Amino acid sequence: MNPNYVIGVFALFLLMCTSRQAGTETASTVLPDSTGLAADGSLPAITEASKNLPLDRINLPPGFTIEVYAEVDNARSLALSPSGTLFVGNRNGDKVYALRDEDRDNRADKKWIIASGLNMPNGVAFKDGDLFVSEVNRVWRFKNIEASLGKSTPARAGNRCLPG
Repeated sequence: MNPNYVIGVFALFLLMCTSRQAGTETASTVLPDSTGLAADGSLPAITEASKNLPLDRINLPPGFTIEVYAEVDNARSLALSPSGTLFVGNRNGDKVYALRDEDRDNRADKKWIIASGLNMPNGVAFKDGDLFVSEVNRVWRFKNIEASLGKSTPARAGNRCLPG
């Protein structure tokens, strides 16, 4: 993977962080309000808000560039699937996101909210098609997550769901 791409993605998520209070813990995933959703249940990954980010004020080493990959509130941790889906957890928020760059231009085209109402879901890991999300008090497992994007996805909680 191109190091400029990795630096750009990391810097974007640092820029997009905002402070919010942790959400109320729930035992199931919830799809977002249907306003603005595409037919596949996705939201735009980049909006007009990115145009006003002061990216030119960031000092980068010679040869490096920075660009917006996607807009995600309170981004904290990342996990990349072998097929290129980027999963994002957040520390001060209550959601977990999936991002896809379908036209391979190094910018996400689609964003899905996989789960909401979680208690600081800041750890994400991808293994054998399943997404693992850690909250403060438990770990969730979303089986075959990429096939379930845009659908209500039941998750299994508890320590027994860890791979091993």
